[in-house]
Amino acid sequence: MKLIAKNEADKEYIADLSAITKGAGITFSGMIGEKCLLFFYTIFIANTLATSDLGIYFLGITIIMFLTVLSNLGLTNGVIRFVSMHNGRNDVCRVKGTVLSCLAISMIASLGMTGIIFLLGDIIAVYIFHKSELGEAIRLLSLSIPFVNLLRIFLASTRALKLMQYTVYAENLAWIGLRFLFALFFLWVLKLGLKGIILAYVVSSVLSAGLGFYFCCRFIPLVDKRIKSIFEIKRLLKFSVPMVFSAFFHNLNTHVDILMLGLFVSATEVAIYTVSARLIILGGVVLAIFQPIFQPFVSDFYAKKEMEKIAILLKTITKWIVIISFPIFVSLVSFPAFFLHFFGDQFVQGAGCLSILAIAYILSSISGPTNTLIIMSGRSDITLKNNLTVLITNTILNYLLIPKYGIVGAALATGISLVLIALIRIIEANYLMKIHPFRMDLWKPISAGLMSSILILFLHSGIPIVGNHMTILLLFLFCFSYLLFIYLFRLSKEDIYIKSLIQKKLSFFSR
Repeated sequence: MKLIAKNEADKEYIADLSAITKGAGITFSGMIGEKCLLFFYTIFIANTLATSDLGIYFLGITIIMFLTVLSNLGLTNGVIRFVSMHNGRNDVCRVKGTVLSCLAISMIASLGMTGIIFLLGDIIAVYIFHKSELGEAIRLLSLSIPFVNLLRIFLASTRALKLMQYTVYAENLAWIGLRFLFALFFLWVLKLGLKGIILAYVVSSVLSAGLGFYFCCRFIPLVDKRIKSIFEIKRLLKFSVPMVFSAFFHNLNTHVDILMLGLFVSATEVAIYTVSARLIILGGVVLAIFQPIFQPFVSDFYAKKEMEKIAILLKTITKWIVIISFPIFVSLVSFPAFFLHFFGDQFVQGAGCLSILAIAYILSSISGPTNTLIIMSGRSDITLKNNLTVLITNTILNYLLIPKYGIVGAALATGISLVLIALIRIIEANYLMKIHPFRMDLWKPISAGLMSSILILFLHSGIPIVGNHMTILLLFLFCFSYLLFIYLFRLSKEDIYIKSLIQKKLSFFSR
């Protein structure tokens, strides 16, 4: 199926769709590879470590992730915005200056953060989380902070040039793959237990940062002394610094449940909940497919005041997120114990949490591209206020619900917060830019999902489930019926064109 361009505007739009689907195809392959590796990696460590040690690891990673975001100073978004703008004007000197500025500032902040953790690690572990074994874990994990920030700035630079494949190679595949390999060595050969998992994370971060540097230098002359750098540090920081708080509040909002659980419950319960939360990544991968390639297009179009293009692309991408993610989330809602069983029988206790979180993600996934639109249009202050508002709400709900309902209370608090932030973003985009993510034919995938769900619920109630084989059969029937309804409702010519392009790009990786 091929779209026919009637004028120059149509030709440009088709070219944009082609570029987006090219990037989507590449990132889809990378994300699928990453999530598969992470899924099996989590299964591996869940079945190797004691559940309490696993809880310490998850809690430590969550703390270090927040500190990594904070020391990044929002520069990842700054790199994407300004490198894409300068590259569009063929201003190589400012492109180089932007990347070098971000690297230097982020490195200073990262090293400072690592030093603070070495000084205060035991205080944080004992007096805040009441888990003494957490101290050594976060001190070792803090060694990764500078390298993770370097990796993300290098790869953000290549994404700003609309080169998606290098993020796939260095972050999606190499970082997780190396972590898996080193974990096997440290656990099975050296028998280091929890310390081995932590060292695997640190070593893989160092090597991945080196790989990111190599890819970045292929397209941006960072070490070429013949190219003089033009630095615009004040302009860069003016945009980026508000983003550090926004990104920090966003990450804190999405992981405050784990931190609050660390305050109120045992490390074992933290592990059970975190495994349930990580399974949601299976559905969240769909947004991650389109978001990296959508970012530079929004920045470019917004600078040119081409709002109609942004609106069309936003609606098209939102529809495809719904089409692809709906069956994943519904499967997690319907059969949570089936998926959790792979991590060990003790993790089935998190089935209720998984169902609650999956329902919330179904509703919140629609607003993902809208959030990208708000950020890349330069309204970082609005994103900051949004994340702060929802963070306060989420923290209060977790504080009230966890002591009474435990891990289920954390899932309820997080689910309510996810839906709230989704509504806020959609309303703001419509009010500020007169753009919303909904198309008239969005009812097709939603109806297909609902009808397939009703069919499976009917079969589920009428047929007693015996073992995993019957569950697999019901999952297969759900996916088949969903695809059948999608086919019967018929996609638009535009949707079929995008589908064919994605299939074409994906076929490259299957050769």
